Amino acid sequence: MRDMWVLRLKDEHKENGMVGEYYHDSSERGEAAEWMWLTQDLSEATLYDSKETAIAEMKAYEKFMTDLYGPDAMCSYGYTNMMKHFDFVEVEVTEKKS
Repeated sequence: MRDMWVLRLKDEHKENGMVGEYYHDSSERGEAAEWMWLTQDLSEATLYDSKETAIAEMKAYEKFMTDLYGPDAMCSYGYTNMMKHFDFVEVEVTEKKS
């Protein structure tokens, strides 16, 4: 087993009709749905090896977008937006045996 991190939607940001509790990057899977970035299934959630690295990537993305498009840029995956809507939760992951 190893410890990893997932992002869980904060209770105050759950809206009627939103399906799912955990963040997952469904663009990697080619999915298209209204709430494609949420899943109820913890096993489908995007896993982060390092919380610190994930935060650094979010901050870098946000800086890139604001440098490119200005202070009002849409930064969905930016640190400010993600931390407004999600909390990091530590999980234990068991490797599947082949």
